[in-house]
Amino acid sequence: MKALLLFLIAPLALFGQKVDETTNEKGNRYINRLRFHNPMYVAVGKVSHPFTSDDVIYCNFQISFRYELIDFNKGEHSRKKPSRGFNLAYTQKSFWHLSSHSSPFFDSNYKPSAFFIYQSVGNNTISWVDRLDVEQGYQHHSNGRDSTSSRSTEYLYLKPTLVWRTFKNSSLFLSPRFQYYFKVENNNYDVSDYWGFVDLEAVSYTH
Repeated sequence: MKALLLFLIAPLALFGQKVDETTNEKGNRYINRLRFHNPMYVAVGKVSHPFTSDDVIYCNFQISFRYELIDFNKGEHSRKKPSRGFNLAYTQKSFWHLSSHSSPFFDSNYKPSAFFIYQSVGNNTISWVDRLDVEQGYQHHSNGRDSTSSRSTEYLYLKPTLVWRTFKNSSLFLSPRFQYYFKVENNNYDVSDYWGFVDLEAVSYTH
């Protein structure tokens, strides 16, 4: 637990500054800090049941939001003043059996997290990259069940994001994510064999 607190608090001490809660738009200063986090989607598909050959309809969806709890820039962001903040986030991914009589959710994954993010908005931190963002934090990942059905993992992660402007109105985001598992349930001991220690996300964005 001490290592976890140090991992989360160290960046606050390094980049922190006194936060003034006053903003130009006082009425929206809280709601404006609520943002999308991971990709959100809904996917519906039909497959044949392996034993009965009946058609089965499944739905898979994900919701994800984050809230900027502390904004060290006091709402002022520019090319010379990168965005820095401490965030809380919640992501849920669920699998829904639509063709069943009671339409149950047969599996769900819950991923609350707390992280620090530093966005070097256009200040050329690295000469060959248009922008470099760094996110580091803690995440809990479980299926919300108990006893032998429980799957629960906790880990720390570091996620740098490199951004290139590929064309006039588009950019490429490349985000490797390095994670360290520090608490894993006994019945989920081999989770790293399936999830690994590094993820890589690539996104092309048109603006």
